[in-house]
Order: sequence, then structure tokens, then C-alpha cells
Amino acid sequence: DLTSAIVTVNPVNTDVPGTYTVTYNVSSSSGTAAEEVTRTVIVEDTTAPNIALVGANPQVIEVGAAYEELGAIASDPVFGDVSGSIIIDASNVDTSNVGSYTVTYNVTDSTGNAAAEVIRSVNVVDTTAPVINLVGQPTVTVEVGDPYTDAGATASDIGDGDLTLSIATVNPVDTGKVDSYTVTYNVTDSQGNAATQLTRTVNVVDTTPPVITLLGSTPVTVEVGGTYSDAGATASDIGDGDLTLSIVTVNPVDAGKVGSYTVTYNVSDSQGNAAAEVTRTVDVVDTTAPVITLLGNSPVTVEVGGTYSDAGATADDIGDGDLSDAIVTVSSVDTGKVGSYTVTYNVSDLQGN
Repeated sequence: DLTSAIVTVNPVNTDVPGTYTVTYNVSSSSGTAAEEVTRTVIVEDTTAPNIALVGANPQVIEVGAAYEELGAIASDPVFGDVSGSIIIDASNVDTSNVGSYTVTYNVTDSTGNAAAEVIRSVNVVDTTAPVINLVGQPTVTVEVGDPYTDAGATASDIGDGDLTLSIATVNPVDTGKVDSYTVTYNVTDSQGNAATQLTRTVNVVDTTPPVITLLGSTPVTVEVGGTYSDAGATASDIGDGDLTLSIVTVNPVDAGKVGSYTVTYNVSDSQGNAAAEVTRTVDVVDTTAPVITLLGNSPVTVEVGGTYSDAGATADDIGDGDLSDAIVTVSSVDTGKVGSYTVTYNVSDLQGN
């Protein structure tokens, strides 16, 4: 029995897959070698690697942001860390569109054992509100009565892009009424994110004065002692409309006294804008002659040699009143001589009538 003398060569490394040959040799005491006997030992790897995700699953990314790969690690019982061999497929992730996407992770060890595929869900979400930008100025001033055309606004959203046509504009501006108005702009994206409301202030102001229009003519001539009835005027305003009843008329006309008078018309609107003053000239004139009235009789008979005492006359004028003292009397009466005589009475008013 030479069993104990067998020389065994055993190169088997069970940590390394492969085919190994174990040899057995022995020689007798006379030096005769036995025929070598061999054993084939196959060390094989049938265990797949294991993949473990790094980071959150599902992974949440804001729409429009860049995709960031969180990675994974892979370990194999035989080959250890095979993370560098992981094949990551994130080709279907589209961060420009809201949705749920998948990233796959696969690895195979050197002996062809494939790990169970690992999947990470990537949810692209939109939690960012759109942004509204005003076109034009935030405060606009419009003259009452003028048209107002709103400059509008634009809106953009990371997920939906241009939302300008979706803006809800509330425009309460009434340019026919002085006031301060607020125009509002709102928009919501397809995910229900509402933009911060934007506003524009529109001030409808009245800086235009009313306009006064005379009724009747100017100048007006009135006979002294007559009656002057003013024809008046009308007033209109862009903001307040008809202001005729608010006209302040100053009428100093004294129809009993000759002179040139100025009637003034003024009005202000509710915003304090004063109209340009309008005037009418009223000339009170005296074209009527005074009237002389005899006192006593005509004719008068006087006995020659007697005394003639003239009864005189009175004079009255529409403009100047009693002018009796201004009468110029011319008497040619000679009571010492029989004859027919004429006594004349004349007077002129202050206007030369």
C-alpha cells in the first residue's frame, strides 16, 4: 500500500472560477513511477450580483430642472464591488414635461450572471407658479372722456411655456368717470399653480376745464329806463356734462343809468377746473329826448300896459329825470306894445338829446 506516498498537486482556488486539474503520482521503492492519475475540478459562479439604489426612490424633479443621476452600487459574491459595470438607462426621462419616468440599472458579472434589474421612478413635477410681467407702466393716467387701451401683460411658466393667451384680465376702467381703477391680471398653469396676481393702476383724471357758450349776442344795447333781460349762457364739461345750472353770473347792469356794463359768466367743474370766463357787454344808452310840459295856458292874453308873468314849464327825461331847472326860456313879450309874442322853452339831456 503506497497510498500514503502519493504526491498530490491540488491548485484548486475556490475563490476564482475556472477549471483546475488535481494530479496524483507515486513511485515504488525501486523507482518505478505509477501512471499519473488526474481529477478535474470546475469552480463555477452561478450567483448574480446585487444592485442597491443610492438616493430616493421615487426621485422627484421640478420640471425644467436638469436630471441628476443618484447612482447605485452593485456587489458580487465573487468579484466584489462591480458598481463600475452598472449600465444605467435614463434615456426616457424628460424633465421638460411633467410625468412619471423610469431609470433602469443592470449589471452582469464576469461570468455572465446578470443581476435582477432595478428600477427607479423619476417623477417630474410642476410646483412652480407662472410669472406675469406687465407690458407698459404700472400706473397710467387717462383724461376723462378719452379712450383707454390696456397694454396687457405676458405670462410664462417653466412647465407650460408661454401662457399669455391664458391670462384672465379684469379691466373695470370707465373713462367717462373720474376715479382710480385697478386692472388685475391672473393666470394658472396646467398643474393648478396660480401666479402672483399683478395689477395696474389707471387714474382717470379731469384736467380739462368746462366750456361756456353765450346765448344771444354781445354787445347788447338797452335804452335807458328800459328792461334788460340777460340771455344767459350754457356750460358743458367732458367729465361732468351739463354745468349750465352751475354757472355763476355777475350782472351789474343798471338799465336806469347810462353806461357800459360787463356781465360775466364763470363755472368750475367738480375737479376744480375753471372755465375761461365769458363776458357780455351791455350798453345802456339814452337816445330819447326829454319832454317839456307847459305850465299854464297857451295862448295867454295880457292887457297892454299890464304885467306878464310867465307860468314856465317843466322838463322830464328818462335818463336824467327832472330837467326843469335846465330849461332855457326865451321870451320876447313886450306888454307895452300890442302884439302876438312867442315864448320858447328848450332843454337837452346829458346825452345831448
